[in-house]
This record gives sequence, structure tokens and C-alpha cells, in this order.
Amino acid sequence: MAGGATDREIATRLNITENTVHTHLERLRRKSGSRRRADLTRLALEYGIFVSDSTE
Repeated sequence: MAGGATDREIATRLNITENTVHTHLERLRRKSGSRRRADLTRLALEYGIFVSDSTE
């Protein structure tokens, strides 16, 4: 998500459905109070749960 991936790209990479991606994002939005992807990305960076693609 932080790299600008679409929901479809995220789903493909994680081997889940696009609907599951939407569900997870919506749950994160509700719990964090953040509506924008940028806010969710910032939250992931702050908590150290972001994984960089550069290690692959």
C-alpha cells in the first residue's frame, strides 16, 4: 500500500481476494479513525509494521 499498489495488486501479492483487502482496510480505518490511505501508511510506519519491497 505504501508503494502505491492498487487493491488488486495487494490482493494478488498476498494471495487473497480484493474484497478481503477492502475489508481489512475498512477495519483499519474504523479502528484508527483515519480515512485516507496516506494516514494508514503513516500509522504503519510509526508502528514499524511496514515491510519494504527492497529486501526482495
